[in-house]
Amino acid sequence: MRSKYVSLLGLSWVAIALSGCHQVEKSSFSPDVINETYVHRYGVPVSPKDWSDSGHHGQILSSLANGVVVTKTYNSGVLDGDTTYSYPHSSAIEKVETYANGVLQKTSIFYLSGAPQEEIFYHTPQNRTVLTWYESGGPKSKEEFQGNLLFQGSYYGPDNQLESQVVNYHGKRIRRDNYGLLVSVDTIEKGQQTLRTTYHQNGTPKEVIPYANGRIHGQLRTYMPAGEPCTKEEWNNGVQSGITIEYANGEKIAEVSYVEGRKHGVERRYRDGKTVVQETSWVKGQKHGPCTSYIGNTTKTDWYWQDKQVTKSHYEILNGQGSKKAIWRNVH
Repeated sequence: MRSKYVSLLGLSWVAIALSGCHQVEKSSFSPDVINETYVHRYGVPVSPKDWSDSGHHGQILSSLANGVVVTKTYNSGVLDGDTTYSYPHSSAIEKVETYANGVLQKTSIFYLSGAPQEEIFYHTPQNRTVLTWYESGGPKSKEEFQGNLLFQGSYYGPDNQLESQVVNYHGKRIRRDNYGLLVSVDTIEKGQQTLRTTYHQNGTPKEVIPYANGRIHGQLRTYMPAGEPCTKEEWNNGVQSGITIEYANGEKIAEVSYVEGRKHGVERRYRDGKTVVQETSWVKGQKHGPCTSYIGNTTKTDWYWQDKQVTKSHYEILNGQGSKKAIWRNVH
């Protein structure tokens, strides 16, 4: 089963980041923390007890096992000011979260060089502005979100030229990587992504993915770098359901039935795009029943019970057609 795609418009982590005031933990040590330093607001290192007794003012510097150093700034035990995250085993800052009285105001992400990569301004718990830059320093995009809906957007190529826009919840969003290589083109309708086309490095389409309400819905198509079809898939409300057709060298090589994200039904394999060479029965993602191969004038059938190969007589017994009752009946 293809891994599930997730719409980038639904940034649920924003709700978590804005869910309330951030207070100092009773015990900030965790298995990932290997060392902590407490600094009074006047810049003097103190013991954890003295830091607590003086009102939880100042900073806590935490060295993590992965090499990241986290510096949190508190005022009366509430995050106030910048919280910084270093790159692993480096003094360079990767991310800065800016708080005012426990409420997240801005998130800034930086390249290793120190140049800005992304900034998110939280205007209200629902609305935010997102700015991104190429590693060269040129602007990449500016987006305005109202809740999880994309309201306005401007997208720039590596030549600093405007190449697409979203205006009043409608338009095209062109996404590029940090070096300017085309990643995807999204169709935005009513603030939501309705179609995404991703691209190979040579600029040819890789996937054409339809969306409805933030989930894959409809016919998803994939392509090889030279442009030949790879798969044609049916999706329903974020789950692969229906017939998937697989291709090789432009010819159909398989038809696979999916129900609720799992193979279910008869899978057929083809030669020359039309001659059936194998038929396999699937139930709920497991081989179950006959698997028949056609080789010239010869037919060979193997039997499976819940993904395990068995003899035909054993299958019939397990399926209730022999002397014993079935242990898996009424499969759908």
